[in-house]
Amino acid sequence: MLKLGGFSGDTPLDLAWKFSTAPKLSQFIFVCISMKKYFLLCLFSILFVIPSFSQQKINPKDLYGQWKLHIDIQEAMKEAADDRSFIENVLISGVSDMVESILNEVTVTFDFQKNNELVLTIAITIEDTETEVENLKWNLNSKNQLIIEDIDNDQVQLQNEGFWLLKNGVLINFDEQGDFQEHVYLVRE
Repeated sequence: MLKLGGFSGDTPLDLAWKFSTAPKLSQFIFVCISMKKYFLLCLFSILFVIPSFSQQKINPKDLYGQWKLHIDIQEAMKEAADDRSFIENVLISGVSDMVESILNEVTVTFDFQKNNELVLTIAITIEDTETEVENLKWNLNSKNQLIIEDIDNDQVQLQNEGFWLLKNGVLINFDEQGDFQEHVYLVRE
């Protein structure tokens, strides 16, 4: 067997393979294929995940009619419980149960009408049925966000500093910083 420059046991064919670009090329191709798979995985994730968080374009006709306000106070309290002590959680649990029982006796309905008019109806059935009706205005801003004007009178104070987006037929609420308020939403009646 022929010995070349300290590479004992290697045939000229082995040496040619070692110093050729074939192993490097095959490694490069393998890396490219792996990267392509990774790239496609990322691309599909973006294509399928991002639209699930995007809003529907709101057509004013999609809003017309009555929508009922839902507030999931128990879920909101469960999420907030992680940052509190045991005693705070016990107190808040009692208060949230009381608030939820009161909310069960209150029905808030938004009736979106033509000409950007909105009739807000608050029906309270704790003892006798008491109904409060307010006429408001609504509009869609340039970002296709539903904006509802504030109420400030003797009976009702409602400050709506955020906006609403339509997602899967549900109007979801965001605060003024654009943070999703997942426990407050409107569902068509």
